[in-house]
Amino acid sequence: MTLMLKPGTEWTTLYERCREIAPEAFAADRVHNHWGGRWRADGEPRLAVSPVDGTEIAGPPMVDADTAEA
Repeated sequence: MTLMLKPGTEWTTLYERCREIAPEAFAADRVHNHWGGRWRADGEPRLAVSPVDGTEIAGPPMVDADTAEA
């Protein structure tokens, strides 16, 4: 079976669109966390894969306990 996606809906294209629309929330290699009233590039991104085609995607950043408590 050959996987076919609608043009412009593959992860890299969609993620780049997100970065253009909300650059404060998306970095090249990670999604930022929002807390304390602003977006922050903290935490360690977890490995995540697209359920559509199995490619690696920007995973959710996991913060440590102290950061989560703040």
